Order: sequence, then C-alpha cells, then structure tokens
Amino acid sequence: MEMVGKDETNDCGSSVDQQNRITSQCEVAEFKSNPPERYFAYVKEADGICPAHITTWMGDLLGTARLGTPYKVWGFGGNSSTRQSIRVKAINGREYYGTYYRSSGDYCRLRVVKVKAKKSLASPTAPSVG
Repeated sequence: MEMVGKDETNDCGSSVDQQNRITSQCEVAEFKSNPPERYFAYVKEADGICPAHITTWMGDLLGTARLGTPYKVWGFGGNSSTRQSIRVKAINGREYYGTYYRSSGDYCRLRVVKVKAKKSLASPTAPSVG
C-alpha cells in the first residue's frame, strides 16, 4: 500500500486528515464510554504551564497530568533513557498512573489507579447495643 499525504485521498475517497480526525473522535468516545484498565497516550507539555495534557495522536484531550521528577534508566551500551512518573485525571472520571518516556518520544503508558475500599469504623463482629 502506498503512503499518502494528509491532503491526498485514501482508497475510500476520503482525505487522510479527515479519516484521522474521525478515528480520533471514535477513540475519545470509546475512552469515555468504556474506560480502559491500561492505556497508551501522548503527553503535551506547554511551556511554563502546569499541568500537562494527555491526548490522542491527533491532539484530542484525554486528561490532565502531573509529572514527577525525571530520572535516568541506563540501558545497554551505556545509553540512558529519561523517564518520569505521571498521574492523570482523565475525562472518563478515572485516575491513571504510569511512566512518561520523555527521551524516547512524547508518549506514556498508563494503568488505572485501584481504589481501596475504606474500612468501617464499626467492627462487623462487635455486638450491637440495644
């Protein structure tokens, strides 16, 4: 299959840019209606503005993020990779955490934060007063 530019048409007759927009809108709708346990997203940092944004490939907003302190991971051959922890409040109401692979690109891998059930103050085995 031959690659086409953004203003060219694909086999179905629609422009590639138009098809990418439709795909991104479907991705956002699915993200909202069926929140995933794990997700791959893109990090968009604005200069001097906190928090960062998490987006689809086309730039549609999926949530806002807080970034941790960058750290280096040493790989083979003495090369290092800079990473950051990331915490996201997503548009689907869930909270995610994961790793932002800063030196490898503008992407992150996320997992949903599991909410632990709060323990009741009253013991379930305590006798009732009556």
